Amino acid sequence: MMVKEKVHIYIIFPTFLCLVMSLSTPAYAAGDITAVREISNMNVTPGETFNVSVTLKMNADVIGPLLRETLPDGWTIGSLDNDGSLFNVNTTEWAWVSMLQSGESKTVEYSVMVPDDTDDGVYTISGYVAPEAYNYITVLGDTQVTVSSETSTPEVIADFTANITSGKVPLTVKFTDKSTNATSWQWDFDGDNSIDSTEQNPVYTYQSAGTYTVKLISSSNSDSDVETKTDYITIKSGGGSSGTSLKADFTVNITSGQAPLSVQFTDQSSGNVSAWQWDFDGDNVIDSTEQDPVHTYTENGSYTVKLIVYDDDSNSDALTEVAYITVSDEEDDDSYNSYEATSVSLSATIIPSISIEVTPGTMNFGTLSAGEVSDEHTLHIKNKGATDATVTAQVTDVAKDLYVDGLMLNSGTWDGYSNVVESETTETVQASLNVPDDFIGIGSMEGKLVFWAEIS
Repeated sequence: MMVKEKVHIYIIFPTFLCLVMSLSTPAYAAGDITAVREISNMNVTPGETFNVSVTLKMNADVIGPLLRETLPDGWTIGSLDNDGSLFNVNTTEWAWVSMLQSGESKTVEYSVMVPDDTDDGVYTISGYVAPEAYNYITVLGDTQVTVSSETSTPEVIADFTANITSGKVPLTVKFTDKSTNATSWQWDFDGDNSIDSTEQNPVYTYQSAGTYTVKLISSSNSDSDVETKTDYITIKSGGGSSGTSLKADFTVNITSGQAPLSVQFTDQSSGNVSAWQWDFDGDNVIDSTEQDPVHTYTENGSYTVKLIVYDDDSNSDALTEVAYITVSDEEDDDSYNSYEATSVSLSATIIPSISIEVTPGTMNFGTLSAGEVSDEHTLHIKNKGATDATVTAQVTDVAKDLYVDGLMLNSGTWDGYSNVVESETTETVQASLNVPDDFIGIGSMEGKLVFWAEIS
């Protein structure tokens, strides 16, 4: 079975040519490409990361456009979406190696990390698009980012809930803090403007019938907020045991097992019962007011269960079963003693089948005239992948076919280059530029060399 993958690396090589022009080629007009930048957050703090997108719209057919962005010194860039381009992180360039048609749009996205030691101030991100080496088009849109080490104070918002809001005396209520950005708490459970607790999630028992307003003051080092819930807790007067007319009783489907253990409680009380209060773990907090609740125990331990029942005349009766539910790691039988288990830690490092690295990323052939041959430059192709790779070359340029016609690899034409690079080895390639005798052009000429890696 044949498996093929391709990896590409591009090299940009500017070359200065001193030639006598007998015929010039027209450059692209400034309106042929529109480039607009958007910055996700233009007010940041040192150490923060933000995203940038640049959208290129072709207003005419354009061959091999190149986008180059310039960031403040020390700011780190990361590629998010190259939209079909070849990205060079060293030069912050995105290059398309084919013609983009009129009406077509391309958007590149990248992240920017502001160093922790960046001074406060306004910083500029700039860039340009180069459809030809000698005609630059400025990227429009967002350009400035303000860095400030000062941070705003988080706002405190007070809020809370209760597990139960009505019942008979005595009623134990568990309050749960739901505040935002708070570091301290002051609770008033009965509306008398005195602080009853400074815990974050307190438990309070009401001993007298009545309707109670609850207030929470939530604070931080620099802010505070108050949440008041008027008539939040309603307590009805309770009565003593009504003898044979009201009797609390219950059963369960299981009394022991491994965590998590779900237990079905079934009310078996007698009399005209109208309300139920269950405490499943002996902490004197009401966990349920259902008649036949289900409770799941998630931790090992021995649990006391209490049921209080009420009638319409506020009479009550209670049943407490001490150490009624047992939750443990052990099975009910002795099977857990019949085997032993041990573990082996596993780890692995997976490397890609194809991964090549070409250095350097830029070659400058210097100043040449028509008919001249440049000095040779050495390229290093490193195969970091898991398999051997066959490497071939492809050249595109916007320099009137200078590199397509004149680039030489290992003293041969680039399109004849093919070499097998074994896994974890490095091969060298000698590159030179043979300027055609009839080449007509002047100025800085840029092109792109793409290496393709293929496995089978």
